[in-house]
Amino acid sequence: MSKFKEICPGTKDNLYKDTMENKNYKKYFAEFFGTFILLFFGVGAICISYSTKVLGNSEIALVFGVIVTILIYSLADVSGADFNPAVSIAKYLNNCLTFKELILYFIVQIFGGIAACGLLNLLFGNIAVKSSLTIPKTSTIQAVILEFILTVLLVTIILWAGVYKKANQNLVGVLIGGTIMLEALIFGPISGASMNPVRTLAPAIICGQMQYVFIYIIAIVLGGVVAAIPFKVNKESERDEVLDEIEVLKI
Repeated sequence: MSKFKEICPGTKDNLYKDTMENKNYKKYFAEFFGTFILLFFGVGAICISYSTKVLGNSEIALVFGVIVTILIYSLADVSGADFNPAVSIAKYLNNCLTFKELILYFIVQIFGGIAACGLLNLLFGNIAVKSSLTIPKTSTIQAVILEFILTVLLVTIILWAGVYKKANQNLVGVLIGGTIMLEALIFGPISGASMNPVRTLAPAIICGQMQYVFIYIIAIVLGGVVAAIPFKVNKESERDEVLDEIEVLKI
């Protein structure tokens, strides 16, 4: 696998990845396409499970994990392979995206997700897509807390394995895909293991059922913000160390 391009424009030291050299349309198309494929396969697996009873929770978790892994290795060099507004927010907070890029990422990710769920609605019907809605299977507070924790873990791994330059770049896709698969396998039956606002929002829009959308989105976005804080603190600490070393060399 080719070495990942750096995906943190705006950082001045060499400890963090610095990229987005592609033309804008390429990275935005990659985010649209990647989010579309993620939901088409992931939500599609749930629709097929509902329609045929062939796939269970284990297979659905595997589909989500594998498709994310494939997309990361395919598109990370183009857009950073976010496919998730919570991830984009965390990168924005760490100067990896400009505010304009963040908003445009939101737009293409949302439209990619809606396009995927709309196509699934045509293929399998509205009832099948409804089966993919992320709704609390037990209590609402339990689901919200779980989504927050799961998102903190996922975004933390994405930042430290996929953005931090010292990480083993060859394993980033496996680590992130494996995390998603494990979280979906264990906690999917409780909260749906969304960890992605678009994963929750897109099927809800297609089905016209927005009851739990906003509390899920708030929990997931907060998880992304919390995960971004330690990474930002560490980045600034390491930059200060580099600057101190430069001052020593000047002396």
